[in-house]
Amino acid sequence: MGRDSTGVITQSGANQIKISALKKGGLFNAENKLLSGTISWENGAILNFQYRNEEGKKSIRFQYCHTDYKGNKSNMDYTVQIVSVPSNLGKGENLYFLCPVSYKRCKAIFMAYGSTKFKRRSAYQTRIYYMTQKRSHHDRHLYRYFDLEDQLKEIYTKGYKETYKGKQTRVAHRVKMLEIKKQHYNNLRLSLFIERFGYLLDKK
Repeated sequence: MGRDSTGVITQSGANQIKISALKKGGLFNAENKLLSGTISWENGAILNFQYRNEEGKKSIRFQYCHTDYKGNKSNMDYTVQIVSVPSNLGKGENLYFLCPVSYKRCKAIFMAYGSTKFKRRSAYQTRIYYMTQKRSHHDRHLYRYFDLEDQLKEIYTKGYKETYKGKQTRVAHRVKMLEIKKQHYNNLRLSLFIERFGYLLDKK
């Protein structure tokens, strides 16, 4: 792994491993009982992993060399359990990491702020920021609006069922919440625009 970085770290700036990325790469295919590979990042960090699926119990073993900001090296070797939760649609499953520090489920694990292990975002005492949290007050609303718009566009492109057996699906509920948030941030960005540039409108 590369050296630890200093200062405030954003979610995109930390080394992270996502369940969705592993699933997209085919790691959890039914025929995969034992699989080895590597994960690398743009900053040069790299780790080796071994995925096991024995009698339905999934886990992934990480092996890498961690280097702290002083140049001290530690050889890391530990296993992260992967838990399965039945889909609310009654078909398939949802997979989660079991954080090796907090032992709570999560969809992504991160390495930041000198941690030698990957762990869930909330397990850090120092916050791992979203990019929108580092932007100015006005820009934060603007970028949040467009981020929500992109999320909705991706869902609409793929398509989804609004109901299943007479009940609203989880995706449909998420779309509803995203649309409400999008309208909220749209109202905020328009209010801030008027507050900042309203004098130009008065001159017309």
